[in-house]
Amino acid sequence: MFGFGKKKKAKEEELKKAPDVSAEKAETEPAEEPEEEEVSFQGESGVNTVSDERAAKIYDTLMGGGGLAEKYGARQEKGGISLSDPKLIIHAYVQRVNEHNGNFSAEVLYSIYGEDFEEPVIEFCAGLGHSEEEALSQSAETFSAVVLMSVIAAFGCTGDHTVKTELEGQEYVFRRSCVAMVASIGEKRDNTKTLWELVEPVISKYLGTKKYYWVRLYASCVNGRENCEVRVNGQILDGLTELLNGYVRTWSDMQTFHSEKQFVFLIRNSGGTGEVFPKAENVIEAAMKTIAVLPEIQDEVTNEIAGGKIYELCGRDTDLSWELRNFVPEIYAYVLLDVRPRDTFTVIRGEETIELTLTQMRHYGYIREGCERYLRNNNPGREFNIRVLALSATYSGVMQAVEAGSKINELDLTLQMTAPADYRIR
Repeated sequence: MFGFGKKKKAKEEELKKAPDVSAEKAETEPAEEPEEEEVSFQGESGVNTVSDERAAKIYDTLMGGGGLAEKYGARQEKGGISLSDPKLIIHAYVQRVNEHNGNFSAEVLYSIYGEDFEEPVIEFCAGLGHSEEEALSQSAETFSAVVLMSVIAAFGCTGDHTVKTELEGQEYVFRRSCVAMVASIGEKRDNTKTLWELVEPVISKYLGTKKYYWVRLYASCVNGRENCEVRVNGQILDGLTELLNGYVRTWSDMQTFHSEKQFVFLIRNSGGTGEVFPKAENVIEAAMKTIAVLPEIQDEVTNEIAGGKIYELCGRDTDLSWELRNFVPEIYAYVLLDVRPRDTFTVIRGEETIELTLTQMRHYGYIREGCERYLRNNNPGREFNIRVLALSATYSGVMQAVEAGSKINELDLTLQMTAPADYRIR
């Protein structure tokens, strides 16, 4: 919760002596796979897309070899492909095509929009080939086989494969893709389990009230070093990633490059109250407006005024206003410092203490997106950032640890939220 008065003033003075905290220093966190770049879940890559002609080649491959038109009533439209059953829209953004010694690589960002998706599915797929067209086609084929078919299969499954979770006394049941292909590159490994089978026993702890979740799993090794990543709805989760790191360390050959990638799509079968939640873009906008309000806080009076403004700008949603007041200063610090908190966090609700994971909190990813977008679009200066960071327990703790000799990337950062007894976890 916000600090104010003399304590905040003193904290601001202390921060002025700290390392530069201008937005120019904030870099988007690099993805684990070398061919990828971190992107916002809204599909804003921060990189200019390459020509529409190249994207058209992607669509031609999906419509032709993928058989989308015949099987799913797909039609190619300007800027994408639409499917009638299930109702999906696919966009492809060719980030770049590189050539080296006659070999081509293509990096493509795909987005899948559903009729009632809370947010689009965003996924990178790279392609290699002896020509530009071959590299683009391989990217499209990988996307179709690993990602798109998993999404489509989940809509067609009868619910034989389910995952259950419980939140606030309510059970939620999700059905998953009946088939989730594993894409492998490099020398074959004698694996007894798929990546999904490794995380399935614990995945329920990462699911909440959303209707759709997607789990993206990647494991690889090269030169004796493991390189893995697990994301749920775009959020990198270090706890699940470590499960795959441990799996890779069991491979008999870790010197020769090998990678495995799997994508699992989950659809909620039952659970939920029918409540209409704030839309993702509305939460993102509210987070950005909250950032602009925070520097106004100087004492108890301005703290209360700011709280009232945040309540109004999020549509008088009391629960969301508490999340914005707690999360925005901390996430703002995470983005500037280029760090992540641990997967789990604590909610202190009245006299009750609750342990959750970040992806169980419906709005966490949207609030983080709002912070990233604000910094990207506004490039705030040092003085502004100091006033925001003075409200962050994370930044203060990190600076103290660094002064004591710790390294930022080795710190165990934990997020904590304080809320009244009537706060609802959604």
